[in-house]
Amino acid sequence: MTRKKIDKKITDILYRSFDDELTAKEQEFLANALEHSEELRREHQQIVAMRRMISEKGGGRFEPFFSARVMQRVNAIRKSPDRAAEFFESLAYMFKRVALVGGIAVIILFSIHFIQKEDNTHLASETVSEMTLDDVLGSAFASSLEEIL
Repeated sequence: MTRKKIDKKITDILYRSFDDELTAKEQEFLANALEHSEELRREHQQIVAMRRMISEKGGGRFEPFFSARVMQRVNAIRKSPDRAAEFFESLAYMFKRVALVGGIAVIILFSIHFIQKEDNTHLASETVSEMTLDDVLGSAFASSLEEIL
């Protein structure tokens, strides 16, 4: 194996050793690599320090079982064959509130319009005389007929 592949294999085993059970062969391989590599020992110490810092400062901020719920959702998404459908379901859920608020706004605007229209109907009837259909159509078509002739 080349040096890069060995380093990648060692670092992979190192990272897995914190969260997973290693086989006896992997444990022996990691112990041997840690014994012979100063760089790997530093990496190990940095990971230990970082995990300690995160566990001291990061606890108690989320609801119980938050990480389990997140991982359960991630795994469900990974197993789902139709991610596009889930994406559109998420969009639909997100925009339901927007559609509801928009509908309410339209209803309020129409209500205001009709209330104002009812208030102004008596003014319109006093200032505008009643026009017949002939008056409206005659004035509209008279100018166009004159242009044609």
